[in-house]
Amino acid sequence: MGELDLTRTVAISLVTGPLMVVTVGGNVLVLLSFLVERSLRTPTNYLIASLAFTDVLIGSVSMSFYTVYNILNRWPLDKLLCDLWCSIDYTACLTSQYTVLFITLDRFCSVKFPTKYRQWRTKTISISVIVITWLIPSCLFFTIIFGWEKFTNKKRPEDFTNCEPLFVENVIFSTALSIAYYWTTLIVMIALYAGIYSVALKLQNKSIKRREVTSLTAAEHTETKRNSLYSMRHDKRQSIEQSSEAPISSKRKAFSHAYRDSRKNRFYGNRGLNKMHSVSGPNSAKENPSDLQQEMQSAPVPITSKQTNHESSTVSDEESCAKTIKQTKAKISGSHMALIQQMFFAKNFHRGGFICLN
Repeated sequence: MGELDLTRTVAISLVTGPLMVVTVGGNVLVLLSFLVERSLRTPTNYLIASLAFTDVLIGSVSMSFYTVYNILNRWPLDKLLCDLWCSIDYTACLTSQYTVLFITLDRFCSVKFPTKYRQWRTKTISISVIVITWLIPSCLFFTIIFGWEKFTNKKRPEDFTNCEPLFVENVIFSTALSIAYYWTTLIVMIALYAGIYSVALKLQNKSIKRREVTSLTAAEHTETKRNSLYSMRHDKRQSIEQSSEAPISSKRKAFSHAYRDSRKNRFYGNRGLNKMHSVSGPNSAKENPSDLQQEMQSAPVPITSKQTNHESSTVSDEESCAKTIKQTKAKISGSHMALIQQMFFAKNFHRGGFICLN
């Protein structure tokens, strides 16, 4: 028997010891965070703090005394402490259940009536709910446990070993009490969570439909924009092609004619430069520039559009150029004069006309 008792004691201690430490330690941290951090003091968190306090009582009072009671297999203390322990145990358990019920109700109202409930829910109401959840179980179980002997005239024996409430012996009362505070609360919580699930499912379906409509609208808008851009590009390309067909051919013809005329002007201009180089040496500085102009005029120069347009001004340009050449010959040596004449005639023959700079 001694070995069995030792094994039983070790097993109970290994199971209940860590559970008590985790229960008390975790809920104490929750209470500390609620007390230290002011931003956590919301109406819903008041209920959670109350639930944490009930769990601390269950872990420190109910579980600890129950562990000793199971290890010793008897109640080691007196009758008053037994009634007090039973009252605290039942009160904390029922308060915890009611607190969970009100937290579920708070979630249901937040989902079902979000705007109205947020305006109605305040810290004062949360504190009032907490007081109710503690007051009803305390009054119920402290009254029943401590007053059961007076109500039924049944007393606990002096040499008792089992610490249990006296109403446990009454099957009808125990069954009604368990149905009232346990099964009813459980059924209401299941119904509330079912309502939360249905509301969440409806919201999810609405969000999915809204997302589908948004995606379809965005796809239609994108397709319309793409088609409009394609049509704009196509119309622009057609307009560019239509507007550029005739001008391109005319530009090409004009460019070819201008290139041919420039080639001719360069050819005949070089001939004129050769003649001027032959007559503009140092020994011919006294020659008459009119003879040079007659030789240049006798060259078969093609008549271009520019020469036709400036034909009226060419004669006056020739006379002014002849006067300029005659005046500068007397002042500049023959070699310098030849270089100036080469530059002068190259510039004017390339342009297709005579331009004299005074």
